[in-house]
Amino acid sequence: MDVNKLRPWATPLTIGAFILMAITGLLMYFHVQLGLAKAAHEWLSIVMVGAVGLHLVVNWKVFKRYFSQKLGLAIISLFAILTITALVIPQPGGSRGGRPDQQAANLLLNLPITSLASVTNKTVENIQATLSQQGFTITDPNSTLKQVAEASKRNPMEALGKALQ
Repeated sequence: MDVNKLRPWATPLTIGAFILMAITGLLMYFHVQLGLAKAAHEWLSIVMVGAVGLHLVVNWKVFKRYFSQKLGLAIISLFAILTITALVIPQPGGSRGGRPDQQAANLLLNLPITSLASVTNKTVENIQATLSQQGFTITDPNSTLKQVAEASKRNPMEALGKALQ
């Protein structure tokens, strides 16, 4: 493999992928939902891994030097330890984890409509009428909003939003 042919690609790909990861990662951190930012961050992270791998191949001689320098080795070791720790230590709250608003939404989506009605101080008939007007099909009041959305080929969060109106 001729490394010199890869050189014009390696750094620009790494820089471009880093810009995308940095901006979309910051948006996700601050819970700003814009366009396809989250999907782009998740899917194009593969491009970042490939770009960094290509960059390593092209700059292998320089890269190896960091393992012989105390500071470079310390920084690399620190991040290796942080990575392993992040993968091994369980999230607070057990396997359920996640943001509280997502946990609450999942709880409501998985309640039967009859239970959802009592939790929201609405009648079953009111929730059914509201959802039916929005094009959701409800055949059984013991169905969950998640089941209703799936049967109607719609987004469960949309069903939840309409049911809570």
